[in-house]
Amino acid sequence: MEPPFSPVPDSPPDLPASCRLIEEGGRRFVLLGTAHVSAESTREVEFVIAALRPDTVAVELCRSRYEALTGGNALEARAAGTKETRAGRGGPRLARYLLSSFQRRAARALDVRPGAEMLRAVELARERGSHLILADRDVAVTIQRAWARLSFWARLKLGSGMLAGLFSASALKTPEIERLKNQEVMADLMSELARGYPALADTLIRERDLYLMDSIRGAPGATVLAVVGAGHLQGIAENWGRPVDRRELETVPK
Repeated sequence: MEPPFSPVPDSPPDLPASCRLIEEGGRRFVLLGTAHVSAESTREVEFVIAALRPDTVAVELCRSRYEALTGGNALEARAAGTKETRAGRGGPRLARYLLSSFQRRAARALDVRPGAEMLRAVELARERGSHLILADRDVAVTIQRAWARLSFWARLKLGSGMLAGLFSASALKTPEIERLKNQEVMADLMSELARGYPALADTLIRERDLYLMDSIRGAPGATVLAVVGAGHLQGIAENWGRPVDRRELETVPK
């Protein structure tokens, strides 16, 4: 059954159009869609938390991504990366490196720290005493599951595309980044990804929609704010209340 899913501005206090509201069992779940290299998204996080005063703040981060953003485990991350290469998992490590490099270049072009809106949500949750949830699946599991499902040629095509993206990210402008928060634009991008790499889209998007939904829905409190990438908003809503086998979603193929 599809959940109540409507723009929050229909109810006070007025919140950005990038927010969506789900009400269930007397509880209120507000989803704030962001772009990870958007200064405007950081300002929206500050505004929404001040307006809602949520009991819980859930962010689209896993423990390893959170620690990488804060610099909390640089040595451990480096050691883990070396082990991946020795164990024959250099492909997933390369894919993760290319994705993060693209994001860093885009952030430098716009003078924004990648993931700044997530870190700001974490800071404000702690300042206000809100419960904090790292709602996403571990990034290493996601990348390895995706990589295992790609053929050799798909891996080659994907790697070439990401390498090309590293050199085009510097041309990004703020209006283009802000457009990524638009539901229709994100839907088009996700559809394009699904057509080019069906297995990749399933692992990177649909599986994580389920995982994020389960984490957010299970969060404590009467008012829960979830700060997630705009591309996950519709998927989280469409899957709301669906049973989730987290053990299966966290399994890494041999």
